[in-house]
Amino acid sequence: SAGAISALTLGRRVTLAQLLDKWTDAARYRNESPATTYANRKIVEAWLREAGVAKLTPAALQPAQLYDFINAPDGRSQG
Repeated sequence: SAGAISALTLGRRVTLAQLLDKWTDAARYRNESPATTYANRKIVEAWLREAGVAKLTPAALQPAQLYDFINAPDGRSQG
């Protein structure tokens, strides 16, 4: 959520790749299976790589970059 991102990044330069690591580490507290965590991480890692946004901070991410990840070319959700 936006609040969690703000709490993690306030006063620091935390990249999207670093936040993904923190999210993965926190999976054990979410009652999420390791397989689900792994699969979700691989999806996000691919997007970070393909979109070239891994080194960006959340504040630097542009809506269009996220939109392209979430939506297929026909406008339907990929997730």
